[in-house]
Amino acid sequence: PYGDAAADLASHAERRQRQIASAGGRRDVDKTRSYSEPFGARLGDFQEWYEYRQGLVQRCERWRAANPRAPSLQDAEAMAAGAFPPPRTCPILQAGSAFRPCADGAAPELVVVSVGGIFGGMDGPAGLFDYAAAVLGAEQARVAFLQLDGGHTLEVATAVLRLGLKWLLDTFGVPALINRIILVGFSMGVAAVVDAGADIADLVAGLVLIAGQTAGTDRL
Repeated sequence: PYGDAAADLASHAERRQRQIASAGGRRDVDKTRSYSEPFGARLGDFQEWYEYRQGLVQRCERWRAANPRAPSLQDAEAMAAGAFPPPRTCPILQAGSAFRPCADGAAPELVVVSVGGIFGGMDGPAGLFDYAAAVLGAEQARVAFLQLDGGHTLEVATAVLRLGLKWLLDTFGVPALINRIILVGFSMGVAAVVDAGADIADLVAGLVLIAGQTAGTDRL
């Protein structure tokens, strides 16, 4: 069921709605539960998540077989425009975007922008990005989340991130985002986050780098 980015986005939206409802979508989040508890237990069926990740691995293998030469960053940026405004996908890059605004619809005090690893998807390692969006979105009403599916190469991930940041700036305006963006990268996404973040340093309040790689960092 996860054969392309559009199907992944639809599945992601359905799963996250269930996660938000069960883990953090209510104002009465159970604070007595240990946050050291495996968050998979809080967010639902592990088998569902496992099948989703396996589907992404297969998607990556198919895309790489069909695209033995990755697009250049410039070409990827031209094509990645199809992934915005969220929620949308760019089939040719197998990339996409999803945005969760603040609970009250107001301008955010912080925007968390996340980029995943080489297998794509928006959920992050072991569903961490979804978990953060569900729990923090409930407890911190003025935090918005832009989750990006960066496809399967660093060039695509960087292009999607740059266009995602441009969409944020066009939507909320530069003054509203000064020192209010938190960039989160996992694995391959770390290089994309550092690369794109250097261009908007005045807007970045923090970096979260998870299991980073040296691949793609030679030009940084």
